Amino acid sequence: MRLLVAEDDRKVASFLRQGLEEEGYAVEVARDGAAALDLILADPPFDLVILDVMMPRRDGFAVLKSVRERRIVAFHESGHAIVATVLPGLDPVHIYSELFGALPPINPGIVEKSTARPHPPAGPAGTGPPVSFSRSGLAVNWSPQYTSLLEFAEACDVPTRFSCRSGVCHTCVTQVIAGSTVYTQPPLEQPPDGTVLICVAEPGDGVVLDL
Repeated sequence: MRLLVAEDDRKVASFLRQGLEEEGYAVEVARDGAAALDLILADPPFDLVILDVMMPRRDGFAVLKSVRERRIVAFHESGHAIVATVLPGLDPVHIYSELFGALPPINPGIVEKSTARPHPPAGPAGTGPPVSFSRSGLAVNWSPQYTSLLEFAEACDVPTRFSCRSGVCHTCVTQVIAGSTVYTQPPLEQPPDGTVLICVAEPGDGVVLDL
């Protein structure tokens, strides 16, 4: 069985490769998304592909988007990796992707952690663009009464990660799966492509966030 590990962290890639090879698998490693895409589309096909989400040149979601219409059925696990089995000739209508579980929250200064399930915010329903929190399985319309996507997520009891709340520390950086956002306050430093600092951003025409 041939496996591809796409991981830019050398220590993580080495750990995965060693463990998989000890189990008898033939393993190749790609250090960035572009290299991973070239290997995935080459022959012979891999039986299993493990993609890191955050990689240089192309992230895991971009790689998946490029190949899913050809021969990939994918399963997303946590915020760190995408696991895919290769099925040549698979009809794209049978391709299924899902995100599981929220990332551990980082909420400095908050002692009591909410145990409520994510839900629409209290009060009248918003009339703004749709905001989807993919891990939490929640889609709601934006309301201008909130100052940021972070504040909106908190109102929905969606697990969040933050520290400065002013676009400086990047603790709140979040993957944008689809759609667009706009900054209400320019961040001190732009986050990686395909991500957004939700503490100083609002949805554009609509957005799907990895939360």
